[in-house]
Amino acid sequence: IVPWGYHCKNCSHDLNLGYKGLEIECDDDKLYEYIKFKIREITSELKIKSRVFIKTYDTIKEELNYFDNKEFDLVSTGIDVIVDGEHSRYDEANIPYGTYKGESLCYFIQDMIFVSDTNKRGLNISMSGKLFKRSIIDEIKNNLDLRIRYGEDRDFLYQYVLKCSSVYMNDYIGYNYIRRNDSSSKRYDPEFFIDANRLRNSLMRAFAEHPLKNVLTEKFERQMRDVYLYGIKNKLGYEDLFHTVFIAPYMKKEYKKIAIYGSGSVGKSYVNYISDYHDCNIVIWVDSKNFDQKIMGIMVEKPEALLESEFDVVFIAVKNKLDREQIFCNLTKMGIDEEKICDDEPLTIDLF
Repeated sequence: IVPWGYHCKNCSHDLNLGYKGLEIECDDDKLYEYIKFKIREITSELKIKSRVFIKTYDTIKEELNYFDNKEFDLVSTGIDVIVDGEHSRYDEANIPYGTYKGESLCYFIQDMIFVSDTNKRGLNISMSGKLFKRSIIDEIKNNLDLRIRYGEDRDFLYQYVLKCSSVYMNDYIGYNYIRRNDSSSKRYDPEFFIDANRLRNSLMRAFAEHPLKNVLTEKFERQMRDVYLYGIKNKLGYEDLFHTVFIAPYMKKEYKKIAIYGSGSVGKSYVNYISDYHDCNIVIWVDSKNFDQKIMGIMVEKPEALLESEFDVVFIAVKNKLDREQIFCNLTKMGIDEEKICDDEPLTIDLF
């Protein structure tokens, strides 16, 4: 519960605080005071407000009661991502929250890399915000490639899930993940691809022995293509040679009349992409800011204009997940049928 640890004079609990000689007793009031002190210190340093720190100590204890339930092999929660001192997003899984056992666990494993029929990542691959069983760790540890420096968390997590009999997904967010753009993991590294190949070989061996090997290997190969592309752009320094094109997540045959929400780079890419389909048309293009103007020869209107238009689907053409979720809520409040709203993450293609 307390990520900074404590030392108790009464029960001899001794966890590293980072402050030599600091002692407190295992008393709720005193512990809560210390937690509040650390919260003020950390939030002051980061100069941010985080969802992690809003809840009281008693609330946290109540929400984490399930951590003591030994029936789950994996408990997974969300994390709060901070990039260079600014809040970026709440990084949560795209797999629905709840308990997964038996047949439902099979669907969970199928979707842990990518959610089926979408481009959404399934399980958050960070080691943070999760509880593991030591017995399963001992079972897989000899199968892990300990030489991997980039992607080692992915190697561990996927192999671990393959051995699980039960998983609990929870929407609790209790961990700050601080990402710095000048960190060593972002720097030029020509050996990145050696790590990537080790990662691929390690997981391909693990998937080959699983009953769901066909779907897992197909999705993992797709994920590895993204990893290799990331390496070319960010690890070898060729980012300036690429031009990113965004593509609508999926186009169903019944989509004849298309609406697009968003006139930025994603929206413009969607217009180009959808215009290539001869059996569907863009009937309306809306944006909450850049409206009443022509872009690419199409008049962009206010979102309220959707209420007077007939369409089969409205694509939310926005990169940021939180923004897409907010737009989705706004549209449903306006009276748009949520079955007609697609807020999936845009597909991307990086072209030379």
